[in-house]
Amino acid sequence: RAYCDLHRAALYGDKSARARVECSRLGAVLATHFRLDLGVSNAWDSSSTRRLVTSAVLPGMATFVHATHGHRWTRLRNLIEAFDDADALAKDPAGFGAHVLEDARTQEEDEAGASAFADGTAK
Repeated sequence: RAYCDLHRAALYGDKSARARVECSRLGAVLATHFRLDLGVSNAWDSSSTRRLVTSAVLPGMATFVHATHGHRWTRLRNLIEAFDDADALAKDPAGFGAHVLEDARTQEEDEAGASAFADGTAK
């Protein structure tokens, strides 16, 4: 859940996800290891926070999740199916859900293309 919440918090501005991260063990790691003070006004919206999250924290979490739980839990579609509701995301009036679903679709298409290229079946 923390992996999903961090995506939502840093990349999509989801306030409830931000609150969950801030009061979680992940929030404590961000504060101590990465010296990130999420209690500061607009900390989530700063370019330095987004850069840190996208270049260090999320890749590290993806590596950890992959090593401990397997590749399937680093795929956005699987996270949506396990922890969210695709229909509710599609109807999200703020548009966050549409972004998440589009990112999942793009990830699947990119991986399918890479697989086809690697297998020699690309057109």
